[in-house]
Amino acid sequence: MSNPTRAGRFADGGAAYGESPIEPPGRILQPPLVRQRPQPFGDLSQADMDLIGKLAGDLPDVRTETTRERRLLVVRMLLRHLDQFPGGTWQERWEASGLNDAKTPVRDRESTKERRAFITTGLKTVLALRLIQPSLEAFRSNKFMGYQGMFLPAQGDPLVDQFVAAVSRHEVSQVHRDHALFLKNLARTIAHTFWRKIEAINPGQHDLHIDQAVYGQWKAELRLRENGKPRTDAEHILLQVRSFYLDLHSWAVEEPERWAAWAAPCPISRGDLRGFGARRRRLQERTDDRTRQRQPLLPILVAHVETRFENAQGFLAIASSATPGASFIHKGRQYRRTVEGLSISLALPSFMCATPSPMS
Repeated sequence: MSNPTRAGRFADGGAAYGESPIEPPGRILQPPLVRQRPQPFGDLSQADMDLIGKLAGDLPDVRTETTRERRLLVVRMLLRHLDQFPGGTWQERWEASGLNDAKTPVRDRESTKERRAFITTGLKTVLALRLIQPSLEAFRSNKFMGYQGMFLPAQGDPLVDQFVAAVSRHEVSQVHRDHALFLKNLARTIAHTFWRKIEAINPGQHDLHIDQAVYGQWKAELRLRENGKPRTDAEHILLQVRSFYLDLHSWAVEEPERWAAWAAPCPISRGDLRGFGARRRRLQERTDDRTRQRQPLLPILVAHVETRFENAQGFLAIASSATPGASFIHKGRQYRRTVEGLSISLALPSFMCATPSPMS
């Protein structure tokens, strides 16, 4: 975030960047576009499945032959689904499939838990290859495990590597590092909690010059979450939005030809954040109190997790030793080992599952 000492003088004084000749009167500004979309593996827009599968198997995070074969499998699952739709490129087929819309996760295309996990991994892989560019809504509709572990090494971008190294130097938890690498919380706050609500309040809003009446209504609605419950982090959201405005002011000074047209007076005054420190301390006190209340239950939780883990270990050991189609008993219940329900040409021996079967 920008330094308030450096940029704060623009926040309340309303530097009139909107009067710059860069912004023709009446024109609705569009965000600056990337001059050239990153293509770490070249132009794959019309590549065949075999080439894409080979690239997926050669990603830096692939370390075993089993993982390589699995990547080929999951990528083909996704691409065969997309290949049913019209389009000259994979991006066009992706958009024609409806998966680029909000609340349409790719896992919903499959019926079993295993296949849902496979096709989601396939999507994660093609995103790392930059084969398609999903909308923000589509990306957020899908839940990826370890996305940064696959995506970041695949890019081969020195600037990305430099950013990752800078984030890694901070002594914070891995969860916070992951969020920092993808600006997850900030993007959600600016795009969803702030701008989407502003457009709903004032559909004609086409720039960041927010009228005080519109801002006042947004601020009033901010007090409640979408589920109707009171929001406890409203000041934190105000601080993030204010910092966003201050960043634009700083960038406008450094690169006026690119950012000056976007700078606008910040609608959030210092008075809106008065008492933020005290409220933040009270919030931390409530968090600490919840921790103290739950601490006596920790041994019960640990015992439960250890029991589940030992049970899973024993189940896996017995199931792994059984041949496909064979039955075995675990904890008094009979199971049958089956091969994952994919086509025979794609099934891999490493994909094993066991289903309950009637006792003979």
